[in-house]
Amino acid sequence: MKKMVFGTILTIVAIFLAFNLVKDIDFYEVYLIFTEINFVYVSLAFVSGLFAFLLWNLRFRNSLRGLVKIKYLSLLPILFTGLFVNMITPGSGVGGEPVRAYYLSKKYKKPKTKFLGCIFGDKFFNLAVFISFVIISLLLVIIYFDIQATTKFILEGVLLLLFVIVASFVYFFFRKYRLDITLITKNLYKLRILKKRFQSYARFNNYVNKKLDNFLTIFRKVIVDKKRFYSGIFLSILIWMFTFLISYFLFLAFGFHVNFISVITVVTLGFFFGDISPLPGGIGMAEGVMFLLYSAMGIFEPVAIAVALLSRIIYYFYTLLIGGIALIYVRNMY
Repeated sequence: MKKMVFGTILTIVAIFLAFNLVKDIDFYEVYLIFTEINFVYVSLAFVSGLFAFLLWNLRFRNSLRGLVKIKYLSLLPILFTGLFVNMITPGSGVGGEPVRAYYLSKKYKKPKTKFLGCIFGDKFFNLAVFISFVIISLLLVIIYFDIQATTKFILEGVLLLLFVIVASFVYFFFRKYRLDITLITKNLYKLRILKKRFQSYARFNNYVNKKLDNFLTIFRKVIVDKKRFYSGIFLSILIWMFTFLISYFLFLAFGFHVNFISVITVVTLGFFFGDISPLPGGIGMAEGVMFLLYSAMGIFEPVAIAVALLSRIIYYFYTLLIGGIALIYVRNMY
């Protein structure tokens, strides 16, 4: 709930700031730069996006290794199905993970919690790299960007919070801390639907703990396996590099040469604030943050808004259009 309130406040602030910049833009200039766009670089941007998702599928398959053997092409529709659900789910996009686990469970007749452990192990590799980029990007913005004192204070707070979250995860994980969910299960068992399914609280508590153990056991196996860990981190870096190249090629399409480090910083923070936004897929928040940061870098505003929007359109093309088609296919297949 706190995260949603915090995300809502940030979304409103970002949209307000973006509106103040957008209202002064001459959209005829935006139209003019589109008439001179280089479609070779636009094609390269689309190809970069494609490679990012293909590498994501490769990492996903590697994360499932040890639980099931699955062909690369057979897994691809399930990945895109999950991405589609993530895009239409409010918040940081975790609705697609249970969907992927559900279809894998139907296909291979194994517990959903085991697949969910693999999926979140795969997500861990992505988050480890992504959070590293976020921390570096926040430091660069705080140190080098000309921003207001209030904005700098907020970003410093976000940075401190990230350090606390990362440190807490490392501490509890390596201590093999066992979650005590008794209070949660007791409150859940008050629901009438659960009392009908489970004759006693003890049975319900045992059921939940067994499912949680399945999840945590597989999750730990995925991320402590050295081969899967190193390949997962390496592939995650490549995935993000291709994601950054989408915006970089779009700048070249408009005839603008931008420092690649600047693109990494802006795109990373755009995705980050989009993830904590309560809006589905971070729509509006991600584009607004990217536009604000590009403008703060002194980039010509019509180009800044064009790149911010086009980069997200490419992302939506794969996650919503291709993902939607994948969902229809998977539902018919399984």
